Amino acid sequence: MENTKAPNYRWHAINSLQDRASQSKLWGLGVFISMTIAFALSSILLVNAMRYTETNLLMIEKQPLLISILANGILVSLYLALLASISVSRELDKGTLETLLYGPVDELTYILGSFIAHVKVFSLTLLGALIWSNLCVWLLNLSFRLDILGLLLASLFMAAELIAFGLFSAIWGGKTRNALINFILIVLFLGGVQIADFIVSGLVQIQTSTVSDPLIVIRNVLASLNGAIRWISPFAQVQRAMQALINQQTGEFILNMGLMLLECALLLVGAILLLKRKGVRGVA
Repeated sequence: MENTKAPNYRWHAINSLQDRASQSKLWGLGVFISMTIAFALSSILLVNAMRYTETNLLMIEKQPLLISILANGILVSLYLALLASISVSRELDKGTLETLLYGPVDELTYILGSFIAHVKVFSLTLLGALIWSNLCVWLLNLSFRLDILGLLLASLFMAAELIAFGLFSAIWGGKTRNALINFILIVLFLGGVQIADFIVSGLVQIQTSTVSDPLIVIRNVLASLNGAIRWISPFAQVQRAMQALINQQTGEFILNMGLMLLECALLLVGAILLLKRKGVRGVA
């Protein structure tokens, strides 16, 4: 059993796990459905931006493709992260993971194999996003800029962090229902605070000086929460990375990429340690 801990055996086990998982996910109907929905939404956003430009003779975005690419990346990465959480929690429920851990697989091997499989699938969907971007550039006579590639890379880092969180929530919740509840509630909280802060801030700005105090208090609370969340939310980080690309702020872009990478690593380590502590039977 000690030999199975050696790097070459471990890497072989990781590769076998990720290949099995990625093949099943890549050719599943769900990936194609999520990509279709994501590309449809991206196309709608792009068409609306171009219609606004045509009507007002004003291009409000330096690169109108970026918002569409960001929306596409968020939708597909959320689906794959949720799929990762469901897959792991089901293997815990069915006892499949307990069988694997009796063979040449340990907690590190299993978590990394699952993580790499889902990141691999997302990477392949990025090829579709790149083809779609080039097609839009050609059809709409836009300029292809390197910030498109930068945002695709940032989307990959965001997806990696979300997938790592999906794995962590699966180990944390144990049962599939608990894992789904944990994942959905936290994602809704992270995204909801940002949206609520944006809406309430807009309401306060359009009010007169007689604006009610409760609304101002709510705005201040949401602004404080959003200020803290911006350092841990992959949505906020990829959004800031996109803005850094638009403003050509290389340092800010690298900072947000580094934050996503660091938090992804912490979530993976947390999932591995939690699985070791709880054990497959304790989780189930």
